[in-house]
Amino acid sequence: MKKFHCSLVALGFVLFLPAGLHATLISYTVSQLSCGVPNAWQYRYDVLNDTPDTVFSLALYVPGESPSGYARQGDILSVNGLPDGWVHESADDMWLFESLDDRNGLHDTADDIQPGGRCSFLVSFVSTLAGMPGSQCFEAVRHCLSGGVPFQTDLGTTVPGSAPVPEPASLLIFISGFLGVAGYRLGKR
Repeated sequence: MKKFHCSLVALGFVLFLPAGLHATLISYTVSQLSCGVPNAWQYRYDVLNDTPDTVFSLALYVPGESPSGYARQGDILSVNGLPDGWVHESADDMWLFESLDDRNGLHDTADDIQPGGRCSFLVSFVSTLAGMPGSQCFEAVRHCLSGGVPFQTDLGTTVPGSAPVPEPASLLIFISGFLGVAGYRLGKR
């Protein structure tokens, strides 16, 4: 009977837990540019929309010493590779990348980053901070296609591109296997 209960618990983890594990992930690589402009850098952002909704806006912030908790990152020199229909702007404490349709109030999801979709883009900028730029806090705003509220905001921090990010499904398979082995061992006793 214990064997049966352990199997049900493991099956429950596999079937029902993944429904709540969704996130917008942003990884980056940074390199210094040799374009004749002092302190010029370039970020390559890789965005993964691992949610059931479409992402239509990204705001990237940089930690700093200012009273508000953020410092001006610097002026954007160029942006390349944004999804079609997206625009960008630079404010004092953030860079904003968003769908032009949504900025104009149309809320069309055709040019959003689709569920399970990826996009990559480059941002060249002049940094006003000392040293190599690093991780940034971000907000990703998405259309809630599954009902409930019309918009949802994900908060997070960008991760270096070389840092491995465990996939939720792989982690669940590992945990399920561990629980299965533990249940089997308990059942033998």
